[in-house]
Amino acid sequence: MKPEEVNVPFSFREIDVFENKSIPAGISRLGTSEAIMLGAYAIALKELKEKI
Repeated sequence: MKPEEVNVPFSFREIDVFENKSIPAGISRLGTSEAIMLGAYAIALKELKEKI
């Protein structure tokens, strides 16, 4: 399948769009709580680095 280029409104950008509609699904090795914890930890580290 070849994507179709579509202009983004109010912009000079073009994006590739595929005509078929599908929902991508993935499998994670992390559970929900571990993923949330890692995300919160990353945000906390970023905030600390910005304050230094």
